[in-house]
Amino acid sequence: MNRFLSRLLYGSPKRRPYEQQCLDWLRERLSEAGQAVFDAQIADVGSLTRIYSDKLVEFQPHDTANLKLFPNTHAQVHTARLWITTQSGETVRCDVICHAGQIANLEFSRPPRAALEKPFTLKSLEIYIDLMTPDQPRTPGEAPTATPILDALRSHGKITDVKPPAQEAEIDQMLGRMLTAAPSDYAALLRETNGFQYEGWDFHGIDILRQVDHEATYLYLAQTTSYSLALREEAKTPCYFLQDHVNEEFTELGSTFVDALLKAVAAEEAEDE
Repeated sequence: MNRFLSRLLYGSPKRRPYEQQCLDWLRERLSEAGQAVFDAQIADVGSLTRIYSDKLVEFQPHDTANLKLFPNTHAQVHTARLWITTQSGETVRCDVICHAGQIANLEFSRPPRAALEKPFTLKSLEIYIDLMTPDQPRTPGEAPTATPILDALRSHGKITDVKPPAQEAEIDQMLGRMLTAAPSDYAALLRETNGFQYEGWDFHGIDILRQVDHEATYLYLAQTTSYSLALREEAKTPCYFLQDHVNEEFTELGSTFVDALLKAVAAEEAEDE
Protein backbone atom coordinates (compact mmCIF):
# COMPACT_ATOMS: atom_id res chain seq x y z
CA MET A 1 0.00 0.00 0.00
CA ASN A 2 1.50 3.38 -0.98
CA ARG A 3 1.85 6.15 1.60
CA PHE A 4 -0.90 8.34 0.10
CA LEU A 5 -3.50 5.57 0.22
CA SER A 6 -2.37 4.53 3.70
CA ARG A 7 -2.83 8.07 5.01
CA LEU A 8 -6.20 8.36 3.29
CA LEU A 9 -7.47 5.17 4.93
CA TYR A 10 -5.80 5.35 8.34
CA GLY A 11 -4.61 8.89 8.95
CA SER A 12 -1.37 10.80 9.14
CA PRO A 13 1.72 9.19 10.68
CA LYS A 14 2.48 12.42 12.53
CA ARG A 15 2.72 11.84 16.25
CA ARG A 16 1.54 14.28 18.87
CA PRO A 17 4.24 15.62 21.21
CA TYR A 18 3.13 13.51 24.18
CA GLU A 19 3.06 10.35 22.02
CA GLN A 20 6.55 11.06 20.74
CA GLN A 21 7.80 11.74 24.25
CA CYS A 22 6.52 8.38 25.47
CA LEU A 23 8.28 6.67 22.59
CA ASP A 24 11.49 8.61 23.29
CA TRP A 25 11.45 7.58 26.95
CA LEU A 26 11.05 3.95 25.95
CA ARG A 27 13.84 4.20 23.38
CA GLU A 28 16.24 5.50 26.03
CA ARG A 29 15.82 2.26 27.97
CA LEU A 30 16.62 -0.03 25.02
CA SER A 31 20.02 -1.43 24.16
CA GLU A 32 21.94 0.00 21.22
CA ALA A 33 20.77 -2.89 19.05
CA GLY A 34 17.21 -2.43 20.30
CA GLN A 35 17.35 1.27 19.49
CA ALA A 36 18.38 0.47 15.92
CA VAL A 37 15.32 -1.75 15.44
CA PHE A 38 13.11 0.79 17.20
CA ASP A 39 14.35 3.65 15.00
CA ALA A 40 13.78 1.63 11.82
CA GLN A 41 10.21 0.80 12.84
CA ILE A 42 9.30 4.35 13.86
CA ALA A 43 10.78 5.71 10.64
CA ASP A 44 8.63 3.25 8.67
CA VAL A 45 5.30 4.19 10.31
CA GLY A 46 3.04 4.91 7.36
CA SER A 47 -0.01 5.94 9.37
CA LEU A 48 -1.49 5.82 12.82
CA THR A 49 -5.01 5.52 14.13
CA ARG A 50 -6.40 7.00 17.35
CA ILE A 51 -9.61 5.59 18.79
CA TYR A 52 -11.56 5.55 22.06
CA SER A 53 -10.99 9.27 22.71
CA ASP A 54 -7.34 8.85 21.69
CA LYS A 55 -6.68 6.33 24.48
CA LEU A 56 -5.53 3.77 21.92
CA VAL A 57 -2.90 4.72 19.34
CA GLU A 58 -2.23 2.09 16.67
CA PHE A 59 0.82 2.24 14.40
CA GLN A 60 0.64 0.87 10.87
CA PRO A 61 3.97 0.30 9.06
CA HIS A 62 4.41 1.46 5.50
CA ASP A 63 6.45 -1.53 4.31
CA THR A 64 5.30 -4.58 6.28
CA ALA A 65 7.16 -7.06 4.08
CA ASN A 66 10.56 -5.50 4.75
CA LEU A 67 9.98 -4.18 8.27
CA LYS A 68 12.87 -4.78 10.65
CA LEU A 69 11.53 -6.77 13.62
CA PHE A 70 12.58 -7.30 17.20
CA PRO A 71 13.75 -10.88 17.83
CA ASN A 72 10.87 -11.45 20.25
CA THR A 73 8.02 -12.12 17.83
CA HIS A 74 5.35 -13.28 20.29
CA ALA A 75 1.81 -12.52 19.11
CA GLN A 76 1.20 -9.85 21.76
CA VAL A 77 3.79 -8.56 24.21
CA HIS A 78 3.00 -6.13 27.02
CA THR A 79 6.37 -4.48 26.68
CA ALA A 80 6.47 -1.53 29.05
CA ARG A 81 4.45 0.77 31.27
CA LEU A 82 5.10 4.47 31.75
CA TRP A 83 3.72 6.37 34.74
CA ILE A 84 3.36 10.04 33.83
CA THR A 85 2.71 12.96 36.17
CA THR A 86 0.74 15.86 34.68
CA GLN A 87 1.24 19.51 35.52
CA SER A 88 -1.73 19.32 37.90
CA GLY A 89 -0.22 16.35 39.72
CA GLU A 90 -2.48 13.67 38.26
CA THR A 91 -1.17 10.34 36.99
CA VAL A 92 -1.61 9.05 33.45
CA ARG A 93 -0.48 5.56 32.53
CA CYS A 94 0.84 4.61 29.09
CA ASP A 95 1.25 0.93 28.19
CA VAL A 96 3.36 -0.07 25.20
CA ILE A 97 2.26 -3.16 23.28
CA CYS A 98 4.21 -5.05 20.63
CA HIS A 99 2.71 -7.46 18.10
CA ALA A 100 4.86 -10.06 16.39
CA GLY A 101 8.11 -8.14 16.81
CA GLN A 102 6.92 -4.60 16.12
CA ILE A 103 5.83 -1.62 18.17
CA ALA A 104 2.07 -1.72 17.68
CA ASN A 105 0.11 0.29 20.25
CA LEU A 106 0.23 2.96 22.90
CA GLU A 107 -2.56 2.53 25.44
CA PHE A 108 -3.36 5.47 27.71
CA SER A 109 -5.33 5.02 30.93
CA ARG A 110 -7.47 8.10 30.18
CA PRO A 111 -8.06 10.41 27.22
CA PRO A 112 -4.56 11.87 27.03
CA ARG A 113 -4.76 15.00 24.94
CA ALA A 114 -6.12 17.45 27.52
CA ALA A 115 -4.09 15.91 30.35
CA LEU A 116 -0.79 15.95 28.46
CA GLU A 117 -1.04 19.11 26.39
CA LYS A 118 0.76 20.96 29.20
CA PRO A 119 4.21 20.06 30.58
CA PHE A 120 4.43 16.63 32.19
CA THR A 121 7.13 14.44 33.67
CA LEU A 122 7.99 10.75 33.74
CA LYS A 123 7.45 9.31 37.21
CA SER A 124 8.67 5.81 36.36
CA LEU A 125 9.07 3.38 33.48
CA GLU A 126 8.77 -0.40 33.87
CA ILE A 127 10.20 -2.71 31.19
CA TYR A 128 8.46 -6.09 31.27
CA ILE A 129 10.29 -7.97 28.55
CA ASP A 130 13.52 -7.78 26.55
CA LEU A 131 12.43 -7.41 22.95
CA MET A 132 15.89 -8.40 21.78
CA THR A 133 15.57 -11.86 23.33
CA PRO A 134 13.72 -14.34 21.08
CA ASP A 135 10.55 -15.83 22.49
CA GLN A 136 11.42 -19.11 24.20
CA PRO A 137 9.33 -22.08 25.36
CA ARG A 138 8.41 -21.55 28.98
CA THR A 139 9.76 -23.68 31.77
CA PRO A 140 6.67 -25.04 33.53
CA GLY A 141 6.00 -24.52 37.19
CA GLU A 142 5.72 -27.20 39.83
CA ALA A 143 3.15 -29.87 39.05
CA PRO A 144 0.06 -29.41 41.24
CA THR A 145 -0.86 -32.04 43.79
CA ALA A 146 -4.55 -31.39 43.07
CA THR A 147 -6.56 -29.61 40.37
CA PRO A 148 -9.94 -28.72 41.94
CA ILE A 149 -10.84 -26.01 39.40
CA LEU A 150 -10.07 -28.18 36.38
CA ASP A 151 -11.87 -31.09 38.04
CA ALA A 152 -14.94 -28.92 38.54
CA LEU A 153 -14.93 -28.02 34.83
CA ARG A 154 -14.44 -31.67 33.84
CA SER A 155 -17.67 -32.52 35.64
CA HIS A 156 -19.51 -30.29 33.14
CA GLY A 157 -17.64 -30.77 29.88
CA LYS A 158 -14.52 -31.90 28.04
CA ILE A 159 -11.14 -30.31 28.66
CA THR A 160 -8.30 -30.81 26.17
CA ASP A 161 -4.78 -29.50 25.54
CA VAL A 162 -4.09 -28.93 29.23
CA LYS A 163 -0.69 -27.25 29.67
CA PRO A 164 1.54 -27.45 32.74
CA PRO A 165 1.12 -24.64 35.28
CA ALA A 166 2.99 -21.37 35.07
CA GLN A 167 5.93 -20.66 37.35
CA GLU A 168 5.10 -18.88 40.58
CA ALA A 169 7.30 -15.89 39.70
CA GLU A 170 5.54 -15.49 36.34
CA ILE A 171 2.14 -15.60 38.01
CA ASP A 172 3.16 -12.96 40.56
CA GLN A 173 4.60 -10.69 37.86
CA MET A 174 1.53 -10.98 35.67
CA LEU A 175 -0.89 -10.34 38.55
CA GLY A 176 1.14 -7.29 39.55
CA ARG A 177 0.81 -5.84 36.04
CA MET A 178 -2.94 -6.41 35.84
CA LEU A 179 -3.83 -3.48 38.14
CA THR A 180 -7.17 -5.00 39.03
CA ALA A 181 -8.89 -6.87 41.82
CA ALA A 182 -8.51 -10.32 40.31
CA PRO A 183 -10.66 -13.12 41.77
CA SER A 184 -8.58 -15.36 44.02
CA ASP A 185 -9.38 -18.47 42.01
CA TYR A 186 -7.73 -17.04 38.90
CA ALA A 187 -4.25 -17.29 40.45
CA ALA A 188 -5.21 -20.71 41.79
CA LEU A 189 -6.14 -21.82 38.28
CA LEU A 190 -2.77 -20.68 36.91
CA ARG A 191 -1.12 -22.90 39.50
CA GLU A 192 -3.05 -25.81 37.98
CA THR A 193 -2.53 -25.00 34.30
CA ASN A 194 -1.17 -22.33 31.97
CA GLY A 195 -3.72 -23.00 29.25
CA PHE A 196 -6.40 -25.41 28.06
CA GLN A 197 -9.35 -25.84 25.69
CA TYR A 198 -12.88 -26.22 27.02
CA GLU A 199 -15.99 -26.55 24.85
CA GLY A 200 -14.51 -24.33 22.14
CA TRP A 201 -13.00 -21.83 24.60
CA ASP A 202 -9.25 -21.18 24.61
CA PHE A 203 -7.90 -20.29 28.06
CA HIS A 204 -4.75 -18.17 27.57
CA GLY A 205 -3.02 -18.72 30.91
CA ILE A 206 -0.61 -15.89 31.70
CA ASP A 207 -0.62 -14.79 28.05
CA ILE A 208 -3.64 -12.57 28.55
CA LEU A 209 -4.66 -10.22 25.75
CA ARG A 210 -5.41 -6.54 26.29
CA GLN A 211 -8.31 -4.67 24.69
CA VAL A 212 -8.91 -0.95 25.14
CA ASP A 213 -12.58 0.06 25.17
CA HIS A 214 -14.42 3.37 25.60
CA GLU A 215 -14.77 3.05 29.36
CA ALA A 216 -11.96 0.70 30.38
CA THR A 217 -9.26 -1.72 29.31
CA TYR A 218 -10.26 -5.38 29.44
CA LEU A 219 -7.91 -8.29 30.00
CA TYR A 220 -8.98 -11.33 27.98
CA LEU A 221 -8.45 -14.58 29.84
CA ALA A 222 -10.30 -16.96 27.49
CA GLN A 223 -11.90 -16.57 24.07
CA THR A 224 -13.91 -18.03 21.25
CA THR A 225 -14.40 -16.37 17.89
CA SER A 226 -17.34 -14.31 19.19
CA TYR A 227 -16.92 -14.03 22.95
CA SER A 228 -14.27 -13.25 25.54
CA LEU A 229 -14.05 -13.94 29.26
CA ALA A 230 -12.26 -10.98 30.79
CA LEU A 231 -11.24 -8.96 33.80
CA ARG A 232 -11.64 -5.21 33.87
CA GLU A 233 -8.50 -3.20 34.56
CA GLU A 234 -8.66 -0.99 37.66
CA ALA A 235 -11.77 -2.79 38.95
CA LYS A 236 -12.12 -2.45 42.72
CA THR A 237 -14.25 -5.58 43.15
CA PRO A 238 -13.22 -9.02 41.83
CA CYS A 239 -15.46 -9.91 38.90
CA TYR A 240 -15.31 -11.79 35.60
CA PHE A 241 -16.94 -10.25 32.53
CA LEU A 242 -18.32 -11.70 29.31
CA GLN A 243 -17.81 -9.64 26.18
CA ASP A 244 -20.08 -10.30 23.24
CA HIS A 245 -18.00 -9.07 20.29
CA VAL A 246 -20.91 -9.19 17.86
CA ASN A 247 -23.25 -7.01 19.91
CA GLU A 248 -20.44 -5.15 21.73
CA GLU A 249 -21.93 -5.88 25.13
CA PHE A 250 -20.34 -6.64 28.51
CA THR A 251 -22.03 -8.77 31.18
CA GLU A 252 -20.87 -9.31 34.75
CA LEU A 253 -20.46 -13.02 35.56
CA GLY A 254 -19.44 -12.97 39.21
CA SER A 255 -16.19 -13.79 40.97
CA THR A 256 -15.93 -17.57 40.50
CA PHE A 257 -14.07 -18.82 37.43
CA VAL A 258 -15.94 -22.10 36.96
CA ASP A 259 -19.34 -20.42 37.23
CA ALA A 260 -18.24 -17.58 34.95
CA LEU A 261 -16.94 -19.90 32.23
CA LEU A 262 -20.04 -22.09 32.38
CA LYS A 263 -22.24 -19.00 32.04
CA ALA A 264 -20.11 -17.85 29.11
CA VAL A 265 -20.45 -21.24 27.39
CA ALA A 266 -24.22 -21.18 27.95
CA ALA A 267 -24.51 -17.64 26.57
CA GLU A 268 -22.74 -18.59 23.38
CA GLU A 269 -24.82 -21.75 22.96
CA ALA A 270 -28.01 -19.74 23.45
CA GLU A 271 -26.88 -17.25 20.83
CA ASP A 272 -26.25 -20.08 18.36
CA GLU A 273 -29.73 -21.56 18.76
